[in-house]
Amino acid sequence: MVDLQNNIVTQYRGFWWLSEKESQRVPGILTRFSDGRIILDLIGSFDSDENNPMGDWTSNLNGERTILGIDENAKLISLWGRRFAPKRNFASTFAIVSYRVRVMMYGKHCNSLTEKYNYRILAKIPELSYWCIPNLLKESITYDVEENPTSVSIQLNLNNDILNPRAISELADGTVLRLYDDGICQTDGTLLSPIIEQYTVLELWNGKGLSLSESIHIIKRFEKFLSFSMTKQVYHNEIKIQDLSNPQTNLSGKIYYNSSFVYLSGDKEQNKIVRPPHFLFNHDIIKDDFSKIIHHWISEDSETAPLTDHLVDSIIPNTNNISIYFLTVIQAIDGYWQRYREDNYNKSKKKNTSINEMLKILSSELTSIPSMNKYSLDIDAAADSRNYYSHLLKKSSKEHILYGEDLLSLTGKLRTLLLFCILKATGFSDRAINKIIEQYKGIFV
Repeated sequence: MVDLQNNIVTQYRGFWWLSEKESQRVPGILTRFSDGRIILDLIGSFDSDENNPMGDWTSNLNGERTILGIDENAKLISLWGRRFAPKRNFASTFAIVSYRVRVMMYGKHCNSLTEKYNYRILAKIPELSYWCIPNLLKESITYDVEENPTSVSIQLNLNNDILNPRAISELADGTVLRLYDDGICQTDGTLLSPIIEQYTVLELWNGKGLSLSESIHIIKRFEKFLSFSMTKQVYHNEIKIQDLSNPQTNLSGKIYYNSSFVYLSGDKEQNKIVRPPHFLFNHDIIKDDFSKIIHHWISEDSETAPLTDHLVDSIIPNTNNISIYFLTVIQAIDGYWQRYREDNYNKSKKKNTSINEMLKILSSELTSIPSMNKYSLDIDAAADSRNYYSHLLKKSSKEHILYGEDLLSLTGKLRTLLLFCILKATGFSDRAINKIIEQYKGIFV
């Protein structure tokens, strides 16, 4: 049932049932793997009965099901997943069924991904602490008269007041997104090796309620925004949910809320310690426009959001396959033009704007920024190389074709242009764009 050669993060042994069939419980093991897979293996079938102990293999084979469970520690678990292709075991009198889980919620039973609750969502993204207000830990050392160190103190200057966060934005549906500081200090009881950590929390809350699907969507969109700011892919390493409708009171009379945790298929185990990344921009650069930019970015409709995601994915360097990297970048610039600029520029519609013309216009806009006045782009080489690699033309059919390091250098300049296009397309003001380029013009040149 479980391939022990794979790295298993956690296993949960217990009973499982469909949300609409609570009386029909099936034993099984839920496994989270380090490569992001979440697999539920059942010893039996939800669809079996006395007349058909192997179950009906044709029912709900392609449909996603809501599965509830309870593990050996009496923890409640909710799952949403699809069944694998049928696994028949003709030597056995019972079915062995596996489900590929897309979403797992640990600590609470929830009948629907779209049902709204009075949730407070808390997400941790390791790189976010570098992006928003780093260096909150302050160290001070006391010396004696002979200048020997006598004591060391570490102060963690937190601003975890949710009423006065580091950053805040209200989204189109009324969801409030906040960034605030938090930290921990853990010891092994001897104080010989304390763990002191600062981090920035992404918090979501909506007075009308939030569903799991809405929360996951917002977190994924914010991850993509951070990926853009760092020109590398970033991912969360924790999603915690507090149900504010069910407050608890501890022995000292303090109110608290039980927490549940959400795991998504594809989430890989990450080291919480990340190297300080390089930024295209950070919170300090856009803090005056943060609310507007995040509102625009996350509130994009279902049609344009995948396009923005594609543009961001296109700027992630891929120097191992230079021609593919080149085509990805230049096709993304073409896509940006067709989606956001073509209708206004080419109103006659008699002929589509050529790649040469659109590169010329976009380059001129970029060079109008004072710090980029030395930017230059070999437009003929970009157009000819694009047609050569896209359509597998003969070398003799195009005059300006680049290869190897020359093509990589050209791709770097096109990537600069694509970064500029994405900033224009995703709600950044001209003032913010100028500030970003002036602050980090080394990335653009």
